Amino acid sequence: MPEGVYLNVSELVHRMREGIQAEKRAVERQQGQLGRHGSIKVTDGVRRISEPGEYVYRFRLAFEGDLPEGTQVFLETVGQRSAGEIVAHNPDADWVECALRTDLGEELAEARLSVVNTALLDALDTHLQAIEAGVIGTTESVGGPPGKDLRRKAIRLLEGQAAQAEPLAVTCPGLRPGQLRAIGTGLAQEFTYLWGPPGTGKTQTVAHLTSELVERREKVLLVAHTNIAVDTALRRVLDLHPDLVSRTIRVGYTTEILDGLPVALDVVVDKELRRGVSAVAAAIEQLCERLSALFPRHQRTLGSRKAPLPRRLRVATELLGTLSSDKHTDLRQEAALLGQQVTAVAQRLIEGAALLGTSLTQCFVNPLLKHLVTDATILDEGSTASVTHSFVVGCVSRVRVIVAGDFMQLPPVLVSGDVTARDWLGRNVFQTAGCSVPQKDHPLRVMLDEQWRMHPQVSAVVSRSFYADRLRNAPGLPTLQSRDQAVVLLDTSRLNPRSESTETGSKRNIKHAELVRSLVEHALPGSIAVICPYRSQVRATRELLRESVPDALRDEQVEVFTAHRFQGREKDLVIFDSTEAPGTPCRFLDDLKNPDAVKLINVALSRAKNRLVIVGDFGHLFEKLGSNACLTGVLASAREMNALELEAGYAKDEEVLTAFLARNSTR
Repeated sequence: MPEGVYLNVSELVHRMREGIQAEKRAVERQQGQLGRHGSIKVTDGVRRISEPGEYVYRFRLAFEGDLPEGTQVFLETVGQRSAGEIVAHNPDADWVECALRTDLGEELAEARLSVVNTALLDALDTHLQAIEAGVIGTTESVGGPPGKDLRRKAIRLLEGQAAQAEPLAVTCPGLRPGQLRAIGTGLAQEFTYLWGPPGTGKTQTVAHLTSELVERREKVLLVAHTNIAVDTALRRVLDLHPDLVSRTIRVGYTTEILDGLPVALDVVVDKELRRGVSAVAAAIEQLCERLSALFPRHQRTLGSRKAPLPRRLRVATELLGTLSSDKHTDLRQEAALLGQQVTAVAQRLIEGAALLGTSLTQCFVNPLLKHLVTDATILDEGSTASVTHSFVVGCVSRVRVIVAGDFMQLPPVLVSGDVTARDWLGRNVFQTAGCSVPQKDHPLRVMLDEQWRMHPQVSAVVSRSFYADRLRNAPGLPTLQSRDQAVVLLDTSRLNPRSESTETGSKRNIKHAELVRSLVEHALPGSIAVICPYRSQVRATRELLRESVPDALRDEQVEVFTAHRFQGREKDLVIFDSTEAPGTPCRFLDDLKNPDAVKLINVALSRAKNRLVIVGDFGHLFEKLGSNACLTGVLASAREMNALELEAGYAKDEEVLTAFLARNSTR
């Protein structure tokens, strides 16, 4: 959507739905090995969390496609079948995690995972149709006063069209002036685009802003793309203000981050049932007790006092669905009636909550949230949310929307190369609102410009290369003139490296992988990330490290990922392996061929807290990329910042490099 172009709701939804259809076709092609309702083999299953009715298993899965969080699945093994959902998928490391309704044992050597590939896209499409029809996105649709069309407001959010306001005065001990300005702006404006580069305290700022809004009696929806992001933000809020726990509800799968906080919807509903609707609670207990005799294998879940009643009822309902005999019709009807009563209680509690936390997916998948209207919406990690998802959550908010994130980080993951799909599912609201250019100010954008995380030499390179020199070091950090250098440019041309294409269309460079293994061995023990632009290089490097330092990999002292998988993370030492060398053309790191190259490089470099090593055949890179490429500029900036320039394979430089890596080690 070009900046400043006003679309009516029908036209906008039509374009978004076209993008969804294009993405569906691409996903079906990519995941053709599954078919639309196919299954894929998973192995080496280990039960990681044993919560009755929500057993989390991690499996090995060699599959190139992405399986989004919230995707509904069925897992089948010998004589057993369980429903559940994807809660995490890491194709770099070849594993997937599923939360299953039933306990299948501590280990599963092999199973089949059935997936409806495009189910979430289908649900999003259906939700958009309801928005277009006015069933969702107006105050009338939820029994409110007529005439309030939240859909038009959401369109203005995408376009960045609202009045600028003076920040309100706020007092939050321990926060910097820039953070206070961001909070005050969020409280004052209809739309605020909160730009938080790495290490600037964005999550802390969002937490304080959330609590300020709640204190001003605004109902707040806190939403993000991943469950981890939602729970991290919620945890910060509730650690700041423990009194909010009793007025907070987390809808959807809850990670271990919120352990000890009774805010999960099932837990809150369980408490309300036992306290205020005891007859329903007793009926659920009796139903589960009767079903325990029919399904002795599931007695642990059905009879568990630890599992919340709504979860046990879901398991009971699913088990009843497996019975073919008509003689259990009365049990099915009883379960359905109890389900309706539990849903009514949950709906009432959600409507009365002061703070709701959930994922973007839940906003259009969960029936309890489809007609939600709130006062304020905070979209965290907004750079990873597509324009379409941002529109959906924008249709929820009566008063204000705050989008927090960093548009210089990687955008939403997209399979399709279709232009329409990229426009509506591959871009974020910072871009459509016209506030995604670092050098250009925007009246509704506020920036957190002080960083605490990175060594000054690392931050200087990052700020110069990606943030138009606007990212400053917070008071108290060492000065850039410190003799403790933090950045190394490691030229591999002496090693005569070669790159090669792999069967999956990815790329690997064995000489670089062997060099990186050596670097890691010299830097251990310590906190280390190896980041590569190509998944095949990630796998080649990990295999070498698994041979030499298996314990460090298992304990996650060392992690090896693509930039997409390491976004939002940090390590003391980051080794960025460019992988490029003679043998194949440059792809991912070429700005002219890959529009996300700049952000990919930024994510890789800005994960470093104390040390950064950039590994590359620099002569080859200069030749293939040219002087105007982003990576070329990064190398030039690093030289200006007095980075160490070393050659792999040159004895004197190897000594300097070994000493540099030892400074990362905790020995």
